[in-house]
Amino acid sequence: MGSKRRQGIYLRDGKDGDDAYFINFYRDKKTESAKHFQELQDFMINTMLDHGFRLGTKREYFHFNYDPESSKNY
Repeated sequence: MGSKRRQGIYLRDGKDGDDAYFINFYRDKKTESAKHFQELQDFMINTMLDHGFRLGTKREYFHFNYDPESSKNY
């Protein structure tokens, strides 16, 4: 068996600055890459919410708190 190479999945473009850390930054952008980033972020957020996590108060797409008793917040 050959060795497996791990590959990262980027959820934002680093050139978009700190604003791209917040949910919906890419929502209204028309480029294919922006649509792709939004789809990936939505997928991750919805997966986390479905498993009892809730978005943090700063609304960054990658910060969650485990709180299955509260309602989904996205």
